[in-house]
This record gives sequence, structure tokens and C-alpha cells, in this order.
Amino acid sequence: SAVCSLDQILAGDAIESIIQSNCVPEGVRVEVPARQILEIHESHGLSRIAVFLVVYCSESYPVTREMADQWREMVECEVSKYVPLRENRRGRTVSRPFPYPALHPEIKYHTTGER
Repeated sequence: SAVCSLDQILAGDAIESIIQSNCVPEGVRVEVPARQILEIHESHGLSRIAVFLVVYCSESYPVTREMADQWREMVECEVSKYVPLRENRRGRTVSRPFPYPALHPEIKYHTTGER
């Protein structure tokens, strides 16, 4: 398992592909409609981190928060094989489910790197 650079992750659909291929069942489509690099100040200095909005879209049955949270757990395990994850962000529950059309179009079709 190779570690991907932030630029490789943001330039392509690596995260989306990893999740779709390894973490969700048939009939669930994964989208990563927003990606961004943030610079944060930590005790050792400035760090760059990538932040992703991951959306699970069921094409055949309703997605519950419990289902999405199980997938999130698998995603953290699988993605950590390729990209270092911040330990203080792992294990947080997913947000509440909402109808995909409610996802704001500005987010739905916006992928970004540094601003």
C-alpha cells in the first residue's frame, strides 16, 4: 500500500475509487463532491491536510445513519492504507442522512484544491 500525496489525492478521484471499490455494498454510489486543502497550525508547525465531503447515495434502498457509520469505519480503515489519517478525527459518527437533492449544487459540483 502506497502513501499518496495530497496533490495526487486532490487531482484525481483516488479517495472516491478506494471507497467505492472496497467499502460500500452494491447499489450504493459514493461521491466526493468537495475536497479542500487546509493549512493548520500545530505544536510542531504548519501542516497541510486534505478534507473531504464523502456522500453515500443509495440507488435501491434507504441509507440509515447506522449503515453509513459502518461504511465510515471501513473507509477509515481502507483509506489509511494509502493516506495518513489524523487520529483525532477517526471514529466520529457520520452526519444525519438527507435526500441527495438537498445537497447544495455549489457543493455537489465543486471540487477544489488550495484557495
